[in-house]
Amino acid sequence: MIKPYKNIHFLENLHIPLWLVKDISWLMIWKPMGMMMIVPTVSVAIMLVIATRKIPHRLL
Repeated sequence: MIKPYKNIHFLENLHIPLWLVKDISWLMIWKPMGMMMIVPTVSVAIMLVIATRKIPHRLL
């Protein structure tokens, strides 16, 4: 399991390039790559939600 305060910033920073690669590949008509990038992007987003759900100041 992810330790909340340790990997949150790493996951946030990882999520940004994944999202950008997904969107750029989708816009440049590289549909298969854009569709493949959905899985890691959403996976990291779910990991972020799980890691930050118990940190009260992150909820607001």
